[in-house]
Amino acid sequence: MASRTTPATMMLVPDLPVADEWVRAAARHQLVVPVRVRPGPLTRHLPRWDGDGPITVTRPRLRARRFRPQTSLRLEAQVLTRVVDHLAAQGIDITVAHGHFAAASRGLPGLRARRDIPYVVSEHSSALTFDNPHKQVSGSGRVAARTVYAAAERVLPVSDALGRALVQRRLVSEDRLTVLGNPVDTDRFHPPETPPTSPRIITVARLVGVKRLDLLIDAFAEVGRRRPDTIFDIVGDGPERGPLERRVARHRLEPQVRFHGRLDRDQVATALRSARVFALSSFTENLPVAVLEAMATGLPVVAPAVGGIPELLDTTRGDAVAPGDADALAIALIRWLDADGDSRDTARRVAIERHSVTAIGDLLSSIYDLAASRQSSLTLTPSSKG
Repeated sequence: MASRTTPATMMLVPDLPVADEWVRAAARHQLVVPVRVRPGPLTRHLPRWDGDGPITVTRPRLRARRFRPQTSLRLEAQVLTRVVDHLAAQGIDITVAHGHFAAASRGLPGLRARRDIPYVVSEHSSALTFDNPHKQVSGSGRVAARTVYAAAERVLPVSDALGRALVQRRLVSEDRLTVLGNPVDTDRFHPPETPPTSPRIITVARLVGVKRLDLLIDAFAEVGRRRPDTIFDIVGDGPERGPLERRVARHRLEPQVRFHGRLDRDQVATALRSARVFALSSFTENLPVAVLEAMATGLPVVAPAVGGIPELLDTTRGDAVAPGDADALAIALIRWLDADGDSRDTARRVAIERHSVTAIGDLLSSIYDLAASRQSSLTLTPSSKG
């Protein structure tokens, strides 16, 4: 008598704040086994998976001068094959795999060749666009990305803009793309029971150059001149904090601008509920999780028209302004400080309908079914547009 097996999805969990949300969304389809691959001695023995938390495995870190795409692909495949065989011995049958970032999914083509497991890949990386001056994919990285995408049933860029960049770079054909945005925890990120009475503008971002928070502080200075009662909350930390604090001092904004440092996600949710407007000023983005969380909280968003941001915003829930234009940021922020309740309701509705764990999970279930049936030629086109 054959032993019973449990079908499951193996997800290579991303290094993203919404990693748990991705796992929860996938779990609407079937059991999910989260896996993290880290540099280290090659994993040879695995403990029994108890269903609580991810399986962490390691593979050797390749030195830059010895790096070869095919070597990296082979080592990653070796590790993932051991995971799949280990799970099979426990009665868990991996029927489909889901990777995030081509660079972190290098083992999936080899796993498919060895164990015939179909897979899909969500792509999040701004390095694969043409917009990020601080991060660009290398030649070997493009080779590896093409290899990962070529064997995938579907490639799932998180925004239309990123999908277009993948096609323009000739990494994948357009007919094999399905745009699938990031999920957001709409239970954790929700509006306050009573709308805030004081005018507050908040941003949540790493304090690094590409986020261009210097522009946002310049915009804050203009907003503060016109609306001196406004408070500006900056949530996040990074190497630019010192220069940004000095910029605040030059604008004499110290009483109004508050640096909160890095907060956990519950603290971020609380901070968002105290604000009236969310702001970003980045030079490049794909589909920012921070914007989705702000929208779920019911905040109108003012952000630059880069990457997937224009796909999220329209005149009913925020403004996508010209990148690098502090004056345009200031004008839009002043306008949205007095947004009515309808705008807040619209922002939250879009977050729930398009990006909640339930909405993304339902789309993932259809995508996994197609992948398991090897029907990659079929087109499923959910959009991040609201």
